[in-house]
Amino acid sequence: MNIWEVILAFLIVVLILVSLLSNVLVLICFLYSADIRKQVPGLFILNLTFCNLLMTVLNMPLTLAGIIYKKPPGGDQLCHIVGFLETFLTTNSMLSMAALSIDRWIAVVFPLNYHSKMRYKDAALILSYTWLHSVSFPIVATSLSWTLVLLVDIHPSVRERCLEEQKRRRQRATKKINISKGKGKGRREEGRKERRKEGRKEGRKEGRKEGRKEGRKEGRKEGRFMQSDLFSE
Repeated sequence: MNIWEVILAFLIVVLILVSLLSNVLVLICFLYSADIRKQVPGLFILNLTFCNLLMTVLNMPLTLAGIIYKKPPGGDQLCHIVGFLETFLTTNSMLSMAALSIDRWIAVVFPLNYHSKMRYKDAALILSYTWLHSVSFPIVATSLSWTLVLLVDIHPSVRERCLEEQKRRRQRATKKINISKGKGKGRREEGRKERRKEGRKEGRKEGRKEGRKEGRKEGRKEGRFMQSDLFSE
């Protein structure tokens, strides 16, 4: 292990200890405080604490072991299970914080009707939705990844086809980028040509105006000289 891996492992150990201590303290306060249990936000806090504890106990030690041994501990099956739990728990934690924010928003905007708008039944429905929503993401991700692995194992040509399709998509993307760059250059050149034409037109107009002015001045001068010659005669 190099020094950066040692520092990362040390930080993960510190995070595990701090997370365990803080979440256990929150759980003890919830169990021994009747006032917290009576309040609706306590359910959201309990769900969030439960998800954080599971994340600390299940995911962080395996992450630490992977950093130390430089390979996924337990093989691919355990890696799939840990990925499933990590996605589920992080999604559930985020949705629990969102539900807690909605609860506080209702308490601030509707302080007199808070107890009628946010009841234990409403909190239970919100929590059930968070669990169902959180389970859907890892199920879809795990199913797609396992299906892809099975297809590659059964048909080795699938991998080559996937790589060819990736190359085609990259080529299409590069063509589109080049076309857009070419269009941009063409537009710039057209703009420059238009500016040059406008500059030439303006220059011609200015030249004509100046020529007319000078012709008028010269005509006036000649008329004055003619008049002076007539008077002198």
